[in-house]
Amino acid sequence: MAALTRITELASEIAENTKIITEYLAAKNIEVPSFDEDGLTELAISPVDKGASTARSKLVAATKELHDLTVGPKESLRHLAWNSVNSMSLHAIHHFKIAEAVPLHQEISYLDLSKKLGLDITNLRRLVRHGMTNHIFREPHPGYVAHTSSSRLIAEDPQLNAWVGLFSNDLWRPMVHQVDALTKWPNSHEPRETAFQIANNTSDTFFEIFAKSPERLKRYGTAMAANAASEGYHVQHVVEGYPWKNIGEGTVVDVYRSPLFIRPNPNKHSSVVPKATSPSQSQRNSPV
Repeated sequence: MAALTRITELASEIAENTKIITEYLAAKNIEVPSFDEDGLTELAISPVDKGASTARSKLVAATKELHDLTVGPKESLRHLAWNSVNSMSLHAIHHFKIAEAVPLHQEISYLDLSKKLGLDITNLRRLVRHGMTNHIFREPHPGYVAHTSSSRLIAEDPQLNAWVGLFSNDLWRPMVHQVDALTKWPNSHEPRETAFQIANNTSDTFFEIFAKSPERLKRYGTAMAANAASEGYHVQHVVEGYPWKNIGEGTVVDVYRSPLFIRPNPNKHSSVVPKATSPSQSQRNSPV
């Protein structure tokens, strides 16, 4: 009965927080995000508006818990194991630049898209349709592909494109080899004995490999800029979450070039350090 009570509690919590958010959006005359090609891609609730911002966080948590309870632990584990397939189709969409090949505000046939990309039509259709299960692309009618807001973001947003590329191209394979690395080097903490070396068949470190590839290094830098601007990892958390005043006079070194970092510290000196491509470069650039 406890689980039944919890489901009821979650449903009430979802309704309550949805009401708070919809009233906030109506008062501010703000649209909600949608997967339409021209739909909003973010829910525009400012963290300053604590009531609506807290309601949003609670709504996200409650809907996730309700989904997991409704599906059940057994099916949830099946879904968790299956989620790796999502990375596969996302990797293909990014690698083959499928989103960039689909015209905006138009539809294109799978046949024409396959010719445009030089991909087998059967494989292309399978990859694109799997992306559709995650709201990436839509099929307005059988045999044709068009954008959603998600696929359009991949095509047009450089930071998000880099973020997708970093994880699907550069980090996904090391993740897959994590257990292999732990098996091969069970007690190692060495930077040359990690899943990254196995995935890339190299003895070079992460930053040494990236330093040799301008394309990967640029993608990494752009993706980190996207990460710093995201809700959970915004640099504002560093600014507000640490007692900087207790340090007194000092030098603040900002390796991410964010002006927000030094804004609350007018008595401190600041130094901007470019992102390092290797540990040795970091040491050369650092003034401390």
